[in-house]
Formats: sequence, structure tokens, C-alpha cells
Amino acid sequence: MRESAKKFFSGLHQTYLKPKGYKKVRQTFSRAVGDYTERVQFQGSAFNDSSRPCRFYINFGVEFHDLRPRVPCRDFPETHCWTRIEAIFPGVPSQYDLPDESVADFTEHIATLLASASDSVAQRIQVIRQSYAETKSSRLTIPK
Repeated sequence: MRESAKKFFSGLHQTYLKPKGYKKVRQTFSRAVGDYTERVQFQGSAFNDSSRPCRFYINFGVEFHDLRPRVPCRDFPETHCWTRIEAIFPGVPSQYDLPDESVADFTEHIATLLASASDSVAQRIQVIRQSYAETKSSRLTIPK
């Protein structure tokens, strides 16, 4: 991983996410919220190389504490259901390029987006749980 990406993830965690209770493991941030854990995973693009900006996708998921782990669980470990951030907020980019400049503004923007996603999921968590229990689908659906 590039040094700029390491600094971005560390800054995002230290400044915005850790104070809200998130723990960091590589590029996944998790925190317990009542009877579930929310997870944010930054998935690097398969096409990342040193000639282009670091590109990533944002996955948002939940794990219900009282349900058995999903098997198999390769795509987003320890998470019952998840989706990309643009499914929660249609119209936001599906991918993000880490800028060379204005990283602090970019980090604040991502932190604000994550806080809004957390709020949106929290407002609908019982419906999400029921949908998962009925379908056992790993795709997080957030009914309107």
C-alpha cells in the first residue's frame, strides 16, 4: 500500500472514526452499535498502480450479534450483509481517487459520508435485519 493511502486511512481513523468508537483492522473500520456491528471497508481497485492515484470503493455492512456467521464469508468477513456506499446514497461516486492535494478536505468529506451512512442504516436497522433473516442474502438492502 502506498504511503499516501496509509496516511489517509490513519488520519481518517485518528481524527474522525476512533473518537466515535471505531476500531481499525487494515482498511476496515468497525464499531458496535447496540445489537449490531457496523463495518466500513475500503476496497482498493484491482487496477491500482503507481502511475495513477490510489482508487478505492467504500463498502458498508452490518453484523448482527445474535445471528450465526454467514457462510461462506469471503467478500466481507464477519459481516452478514453489505453494500457499496452509492447504494445507500444514489448519486455519490461509485469510486474514489485519493487526491495528491487537499487530503484533509477529502478526509473530512469521506468522514461526513460515513457518518450519514451510519445514521441511515441505524434508522432502518430493524427492516434490514428482517430482510436479511428472510433472504440470507449478503446484499444489504436499505428500504426507503
